[in-house]
Order: sequence, then C-alpha cells, then structure tokens
Amino acid sequence: MASLGIPEERHHIRPLAKRGLSEDGVDLNTENLIPELTVNRDGIYWHPFGTEEDLLLTREMFPLRNAYEKLWDRYSATVGVGNVLERYHCGVV
Repeated sequence: MASLGIPEERHHIRPLAKRGLSEDGVDLNTENLIPELTVNRDGIYWHPFGTEEDLLLTREMFPLRNAYEKLWDRYSATVGVGNVLERYHCGVV
C-alpha cells in the first residue's frame, strides 16, 4: 500500500474470521459481534461478514421492522448476560 502512496495510518488490517473452510482466525458469532442488519436475496442476517444459517435472522423480507425487532431481541439478550460485543469491519475504514 505504501507503494501506492497510501499513508500507514490509513491502512486497516482486519483479523481473519474463522468461517467456512478456515481453520484459523477469530470465531465470530451473534454472541460476540456487534450486529449490522444485512439483507440479501436469501434473507436478513446479523452481520455482512457471513450469510450462513447461524447469522440468519429471518427469510421474510417484509416488513423489515420484524427483522429489526428479532435482531434487537437477540442483541438485548446477548448483552443482558454480560457478553462484550466486538466490531468487525468488512472493509477498509
């Protein structure tokens, strides 16, 4: 990146997520990951880094409020038991 003229303070390196075939990395799930409501053609998910079944909130697209309420209920339950959630950036900040 330095060869492209991008200063070091603008570099962002995220840890590898332990998903799919990865044997190493950070184990991310709804109990340790700050949610970012994510929609694709298959459903509505907890976070954009993974659209697997364990992060699926609902397959019903509308009304979107129902998915948001499911996310909020799950989030509140997770934080309520003392879990500390982490931010996982999917892109460069």
